[in-house]
Formats: sequence, structure tokens, C-alpha cells
Amino acid sequence: MAMEHLGRDITFDALEANRALSQRTESVTSRENAIPVDLVWRNLTFDVPLPKRKGEQKQVDLLSNDDELAPGVAPLKPSMRRILHALNGQVRSGQVLAIMGASGSGKTTLLNMLSGRLKSSRKCSTGGHVYVNGQSRNFDTFPHIAKFVEQDDTTMFAELTVREQITYAAQLALSGSVPNSRKMARVEKIIQELGLSKCSNTYIGNELVRGVSGGERRRVAIGIELVTDPSLIFLDEPTTGLDSFNALNVMSSLRQLAKNGRTIVTTIHQPRSSIFHLFDMLCLIAEGRTVYFGPAADVVNYFDSLGFPCPSHFNVADYVIDVLSVDHRTPEMENKTTARIEYVSDHYRRNFEPAFLSDANAYQSAHSAQPTSSVAYYGNGLVKEFSILVRRTVKLMSRERQINFTRLGQTLFFAVLLGLIWLDAARVESLDERRAVQGVLFFLVVNQCFDAAFGVIFSYPTERAIVNRERASGFYRDITYFLGKQLCELPRAVFFNILMLIIVYFMVGLREDAGAFFVLLLIITFLSLAGEGMAQALSVFAGDEQTAAAIVPVAVIFQLLFGGFFIAPDALPGYIAWLRWASFMYYGFNAAVINEFDDEVTEIVAPGQEFELSKWEGIAVLIGFAVVLKLLYFAALRANKPRFDRTL
Repeated sequence: MAMEHLGRDITFDALEANRALSQRTESVTSRENAIPVDLVWRNLTFDVPLPKRKGEQKQVDLLSNDDELAPGVAPLKPSMRRILHALNGQVRSGQVLAIMGASGSGKTTLLNMLSGRLKSSRKCSTGGHVYVNGQSRNFDTFPHIAKFVEQDDTTMFAELTVREQITYAAQLALSGSVPNSRKMARVEKIIQELGLSKCSNTYIGNELVRGVSGGERRRVAIGIELVTDPSLIFLDEPTTGLDSFNALNVMSSLRQLAKNGRTIVTTIHQPRSSIFHLFDMLCLIAEGRTVYFGPAADVVNYFDSLGFPCPSHFNVADYVIDVLSVDHRTPEMENKTTARIEYVSDHYRRNFEPAFLSDANAYQSAHSAQPTSSVAYYGNGLVKEFSILVRRTVKLMSRERQINFTRLGQTLFFAVLLGLIWLDAARVESLDERRAVQGVLFFLVVNQCFDAAFGVIFSYPTERAIVNRERASGFYRDITYFLGKQLCELPRAVFFNILMLIIVYFMVGLREDAGAFFVLLLIITFLSLAGEGMAQALSVFAGDEQTAAAIVPVAVIFQLLFGGFFIAPDALPGYIAWLRWASFMYYGFNAAVINEFDDEVTEIVAPGQEFELSKWEGIAVLIGFAVVLKLLYFAALRANKPRFDRTL
């Protein structure tokens, strides 16, 4: 029966709505020169070291290790604990494979191994083989045919729109030889295919910037990886954090991608029934072991044959997860659930897996040696890559209105405050006033260093996830990101330095000489760059905002204490006096004072404060500090580049 409201049809049929959404075929992306990809894995194992510290509880395997005796399985060392046990499987072109299991079962580790995103570690060890179209995986070409969509969908710039986010991804990832018109056409097709047309001009957003919904953001993350038209897509729990409708939307998009010839592998946690029916193949993992691998539609019958029938009108996904979960509430329940998992695992390994492996091996032999991609790792040359990153950074900086206006207000406030405190101090011809000018110059040195350091202290930790994702996907080189970032940040730093200096310089009445003004501007600019480089390097090593916020102030205070104003160098104990040479504030302050008073320095400084370097020597050392600290920042970027295990 039709229902109406204000003359509009509001009838809702849940079954029909789900069917229409899950079976949609309205947008099909053209796949020119598409490469179908079949993925096979054999005897995959992952071992971690047992704890060595006293008092630390050792985790033991709840199940037996009989499967480790199978041929081709890597032996387990006595000092190691096995997390994944001889896993086998296969997914073919055009299929959607769902990897399911209880929390801690090992499904994410398996996904990382299959996708080549398992972080490299000397302590852990892997075993087994991964084959792409019948050939051992080649990590030089694999990133071009396979893409990975992370569970964290915040790895995008909040200030870019949906279209801009995908456009920049296309410009960076696609070859520079591809005409821009084709790149834009590719972007539009992705937007249409993923149902993002209505929000294409909406900002991605975050907790401060209003943007797209969670489901739309997740689809944008998928779209970014689709720009190179990959044949194989891995996703880590793409529905986590989404409501049921948006989750179905995302999974329906993946189903459509598979219909277009792509291979989809995803972990997922207890999907609704309409999502479960979108899967072609299902891999169930419990305690690091495969307990079922086969068609998703057959899993109910399989568990029924084991004596675990699924009740009518019960979500299949919920049921199998309940069957395969260990209950730790009591020893009795733990023993019972562990025995059940061991029974299911043994039954699959002894009775079902041999037949599956036989069929998979036959298929692999018949479809082996198909070609895979052999294009260059990076899509663009250095110059093109650099120009794209600069354009994107400039656009992002122009939209950081809150940051820009906050820094503008802060600069004006402190500039006027300094000017009022030391108003006309430099115009008075007295020794006390001239010594007071030293205080103005030192505060100017300290303020600009603090301002630069704390202006970037949160920038890299905030961008870190984005940068790591883009570097892992081969979007750009470390050097182009570094140079582009420095080039774009420099004009903003110079602008705020000029603004601060103009107000302070003329309110205090510093030396009326154009050359002295520009030399002082040079000094505080390189002080800013040195402080910025120090904070950037420490932020990279810190890894997160909280640690960076704790480390950087300590480094800045060290610079301040040995800056040469509070304690004269000769007053410092000999065993610690040498530390002043490690303070770039010391060189900047010395040069600023000599620049202001020229040849009268020895008359206005306190005993023991005579400067040991000339003005230009101090500036030269300061420039050296700025360059070295920036290079240290680049080295930190390189050292923290994502590195993945390449042994499989």
C-alpha cells in the first residue's frame, strides 16, 4: 500500500531497498588495458618473539600445533610464538573475498601480509609464499596493480574538497605522459562510480571543519586508490564506524568494482546480512588458523554439517563469529570454546582444505604467467611532482584561516606589547637604556624562535598518516615533499617576521639605518628557520602530537638558557660553558646586538659578555645551523618512511 506525505510518495520496502542498493549497476568505470589479477597464498606464517622480561606473562597457543608439521611450513623457533599458522587461500579476478574472525584472530595481520603492508621488523619473522597470476610477487610492480585502503579514513586533508582530493591523487599517481584531460575524466568517473557526485564540492572535513559524512569519507578513501585503476584492492574493515546504511553503500560500491573486473580483498567485522550476501568468497580465521575458506553462500551448510546449525532468521556473520570466539570469562568456558575451535580447525584442515588446494592448484596452473604491470614506481618526474605538491600546499595554506588569523593576532599582540614596554628605549643616550635594548633584541630572538617552533610542532604529526599513506602508494618522493613544504612555508615565515620587526623596530627606535634593519630581518628569519627545522625534526622522531609537545619545549628552553643574555659565557662553569656553542640563539643574539650598536658593543655589554664572533661570523654560523637542522628534518623524514616486509 502506497503512503504519501504532502503529496510525495514515502513508501518504504526494506527488502526492495536493500536489493536495489546491493545490485546497482548504474555507473561502470571503463577499464582500459585492464589486467585481471588472481592472488594465491600458501603456508603463510607469522611469528613474534616470546617475552624475555621477568614477570611478563608468556602467551601460549590455545590450540595444538599439528599443522606445523605439514610440508612447506616454516619451522617455529623455540624463542618465537606463532600468530598465523600455515594459511592458504586464493581469490580470483572479479571476486569479493571477506576475511572474518573474532578480535585478535589474525585477520588484519593476514591482510597486511597479502597486501604487502606488513611492517618490516627484525624481531618478527614470516614464512610462506604469495603468488600473483601464478608468479611470485614482484614488489617493484605490485604497488601498481594493488592498492590498500586503510581503516583510518582521516588520512586526507580536511581543507580539500572531495573532487580536489581525488584530483591531486590522480595528478600525483598517474604518469606525466597522460594528458590532463584524461586524468580529469578519470576523476569524474570515479566520483560517479562511488556515488560521490552530490558531495564532490564539499570539504572532507574533520572535528573543526564541517565536511562529508563517514560513509562518503570512506568512499573517497577508496576513490583515491582507484585513480591508477588497480586490479587488486585491499581494504581494512571499511565499514567500521559507519551506520548500517552507509556500510551497505560502501560495500555495494566494492561489489560494483568487482563486477568491473577487479579483485577485492577486505577484512570486515560482523557485517549485516545484506552486506554478507555481497561476498563471493569467505575466509574465516580463529586463533590464527583457517577454519573455513570457500564460497560465502556455502558457509551455513558447512557449519550445519559440523553440528553447528545456524538458527532461522539469524545473521550468519554474527553466528559464525560466536562459534569461533574464545570465551575467557571462566576456565570452563575457555576450555569449551577452545575445544570447539580446535575441532572446527582440524576438520577443515583434514577434510576440506586438501580438496580446496587441489582445485586451487589446478586453476593456478591453467591461468599462470599472465602479464603484470611493469611501469615506473613514480608517476611523474621530479619537477612535475614538485609543482603539484607546491600547488596543493599553497591551496591548503590559503584555507588554514584559523591558523593564519591566530598567528596574525599573536604577532600583532606581541609586537605592540614589546613596543610599548620598550617604547623609544633605543632613542635615549644612556648606558642603562642601551642595556635595556639588549633585552628587546633577546626577546625578539626568543619570540621568533618560539613562534616558528610551535607553529610547526603539530604540523608533521598531523600530516604523518597522510604522508605515510601517499609515500607507501608511490605518489611522490621524499625530496619533493620536503622541498615543496619548505618553499611554501618560507614566504609565510618571512611575512610574519617582517610584520613583527617593523612594529618593534620603529616603536623601540632601533638604529636608523636601512642596512641594519635588513640585517636584523636576516638574523630573525634564519633564527625562525633554525627553530622550525629543530621542531620539525623532533616532531618526526616523536611521532605524535603529545610527545612532540613534550620534547620541543625542552629543546627551545635549552637554546634560551645558553643564548647569552641571562648568563654571561664567562660566568658559566667550564664543564658546561661549551654548550653555548650548541645554541643557535647565542649566535643570533650576538649578531643582533653587534648589528644594533656597531662598534660600540664593548661599551654597552656587561663584563664577561664580550662577544667572541663578529656579526657576519655569527650570521654565517646561524645560517649553518638552519641548513643543518633542515637537513636533519629531511633525514628524519627518510628514516621514518614506511618500510614493509618484502620476503613473501
